[in-house]
Amino acid sequence: CTLFLRHTSASLVIQENADPSARADLEAWLNRLVPENDPLYTHTMEGPDDMPAHIKTALTA
Repeated sequence: CTLFLRHTSASLVIQENADPSARADLEAWLNRLVPENDPLYTHTMEGPDDMPAHIKTALTA
């Protein structure tokens, strides 16, 4: 298996459940935990989703 990551804000999460609702629930939970447009973020030059992506990567890597 080869995994080609084109950006540093990437991680791989392997789940045992193929049910799409498991992925949707995980994504919704991460979005609540690390929301976009939080005024506390200072790293925002690449857009409102950049810092949340870095944090989500750190949590799931």
